[in-house]
Amino acid sequence: MKQRHITFSVFGNLRALFLLLSETHKSSPILCKTEVFVRRTMAASPGYDVPIISFKDERVVEHLFSEFFPAEIVEEKGEDISRQEFQKLLEQMSYPPVYSTLRVNTHTHDIDQIKGDVENKLEEAESDHRFEVKKHPVLIDTLIVKSLSMAGDDFQPRSKIEVIIDPYCGSAVLHGANIFGRGVIGLSKGASQGDQVSIYVDLAGKCRRGFKEQYQKEKAFIANGILETSRQELFEGHQNTSGVAVRIKETFISNPSLSGLLPKKVFAQKIPSITCSHVLNPQPGECVLDMCAAPGGKTTHIATLMGNEGLVVALEKAKNKVRIIKKNARTLNLKIIKAFHKNAVNAVAPGAPEPSAQGRPPYKSGSFDRVLLDAPCSGTGQRAQIRCVNQVGFVKSFPSYQRSLFHKAVEAVKPGGTIVYSTCSLTTSENEAIVVWALKTFPEIKLEEQTPRLGKPGIRCHGLTDDQANKLQRFWPSSSLASNIEANCDNDTIGFFIAKFVKDMPPPLATPPSGYTFLLLPPWLHPFPGYTLFLPSWLTSFLGYTLPWLL
Repeated sequence: MKQRHITFSVFGNLRALFLLLSETHKSSPILCKTEVFVRRTMAASPGYDVPIISFKDERVVEHLFSEFFPAEIVEEKGEDISRQEFQKLLEQMSYPPVYSTLRVNTHTHDIDQIKGDVENKLEEAESDHRFEVKKHPVLIDTLIVKSLSMAGDDFQPRSKIEVIIDPYCGSAVLHGANIFGRGVIGLSKGASQGDQVSIYVDLAGKCRRGFKEQYQKEKAFIANGILETSRQELFEGHQNTSGVAVRIKETFISNPSLSGLLPKKVFAQKIPSITCSHVLNPQPGECVLDMCAAPGGKTTHIATLMGNEGLVVALEKAKNKVRIIKKNARTLNLKIIKAFHKNAVNAVAPGAPEPSAQGRPPYKSGSFDRVLLDAPCSGTGQRAQIRCVNQVGFVKSFPSYQRSLFHKAVEAVKPGGTIVYSTCSLTTSENEAIVVWALKTFPEIKLEEQTPRLGKPGIRCHGLTDDQANKLQRFWPSSSLASNIEANCDNDTIGFFIAKFVKDMPPPLATPPSGYTFLLLPPWLHPFPGYTLFLPSWLTSFLGYTLPWLL
């Protein structure tokens, strides 16, 4: 059995072993297996090690290295330093942020009042832990919640009763979530409601639902909790598994459970996502399109920034997720959001009507003041990541779809309007490469400076200039738990990317001399393409009458 709760002193030996082995393989163009799998754990505090992200498809590792450190960067930094920084980045990705963030529904509530409400609620619900709640110094609608409780030397399994969960559920637990019934894969036989349990993540991916023995495959201990149900309710018959199955009492970092916390007043959202809507800067009375809207965090933020005045059209291609958007809009009392089950590649069409409170997509081209394209992506910036089960083909599959969506974003926005493109990915092919392609494909758009600016510049790669890279925002995951850096709420967060574009206004038409008028001709019939054609008014009238018949 490979059980991951190694002591700090043992980790030190593992680290030395890794450094020795990686020194031997400096010239290798591929990360060696030892480098990927020996560094599975890293000490967060004395006595406990966080499981470092592992990969089902080892080809993903080398692909991510080439994406995070493109050829231009490797040439500048050198292969050895690039590999070391890549390994550190994987470590950062394996840790949850120390900070939790709440966006206040400022449309209906005052942030100072809500700050006090959040402090009181956390004190009631999390009596065993202490938290500090502060207002963000730049984002005027954001509260920062920091845990003041860390695991001590005695953080270890408290019970022989095991709960086995998958890596996705494990990531949620590290963020402070309780475990719902659907997240439980295995539970020791004889377990009863009210029992203390120890929670493990299945790293091997071999546990089958309903497993009841002690799990002997590779696993990682991450938390202790109280069982709120029984084996029979979880695995037998058709019992309801939507409720809380395990209430978490102890993890190595005590992030608060934000589920159901003041639902009409706050929305749990990451700093980069909140920044993204502020960069879009929607104004009251405007018409805004959110192309890939689920679960509605940015959609509701946009409507809030608009003061609930205007129209926000939210499109989502997954039908069940549209219900979530509508529910969030109702909960936050935002009435200007119209959510539709629609793939955004079909958002606009020739001859379609302009957007309205009653109209359904598709819409007329050039109808929206602002467009947010928070594109579907590989999600490589998410934290905490325990195991990546994706194949390399899946990770590579997103840029073509992102380009298709961007085509529609440019088509949908008005001249003079704004497009914000964002992902929660770290790969350059989904970010900087998309920007370079967009600027070459659409000469009518240009990059715009971003406000607020909390992230770092983009990577100068794929032909991106320094000036262009400086107009982008990249949030790199940085954890003070994984290194000695001084992390703060703006950099101890998920990986994220933001680019802002403005569509040029058409050039003003020249004023014709007295007695002359414009002659508008299709490009293929124009005798001097690129020039405005003035003709005497009588001739323009004559041609305007006869040309349709001749054509």
